[in-house]
Amino acid sequence: MEQAKKEVNTKLEIISKQNYPLKKLSNLIEIIGGGTPDTKKSEYWNGGIPWISVADFNTGKRFVSSSEKTISELGLNNSSIKYLQVGDLIISARGTVTVGVVAQLAIPMTFNQSCYGLCGIDEVDNGYLYYVLKREVAQFKDNAYGSTFGSITTKTFDSIKIAVPPIDVELSIVSEIEQIETRIAAAQQIIDASATKKSYLETVFIGENHA
Repeated sequence: MEQAKKEVNTKLEIISKQNYPLKKLSNLIEIIGGGTPDTKKSEYWNGGIPWISVADFNTGKRFVSSSEKTISELGLNNSSIKYLQVGDLIISARGTVTVGVVAQLAIPMTFNQSCYGLCGIDEVDNGYLYYVLKREVAQFKDNAYGSTFGSITTKTFDSIKIAVPPIDVELSIVSEIEQIETRIAAAQQIIDASATKKSYLETVFIGENHA
């Protein structure tokens, strides 16, 4: 499984070193700010519109499809909140541990102001952007602004450059990485099943020896 993970990093490393143009991340994305409805107005909340925070997508998974909290249409219309669409990215902008955590939306969702929504423009596929950003989390943290807690500001996106291959190459890379991750998931299922069986057999064996 570790070998498969290394394959993902190797593919992205190769791309970064090939003769593709390096461009400022801020020139390749639309940056969308989040917001929070007035918490004193109950009619703004629990209305079925997903409203995500970093706790909802700090799971290690690529896609986020649910949120602990929801807002209402009133809350949406009476705040600075904006929708992110399917395939858009969400990245945590704050927190010593969580800054730079990134996920991709599986459904349209709104989000709070401790995150940024990101959408690739023209020449950048959101799936490719997701994998590049995951690899660049350390760089995000190195470039984060703020001393007490790490944070990402719009300036951070100016300071990072990424390789931009043709869109068909980006899509091919995403497809190859998805295949690797499918292998990782299958291997993890085998490991989990083996651990469950081992635990069961140990319980039976201990029970027999105490009978």
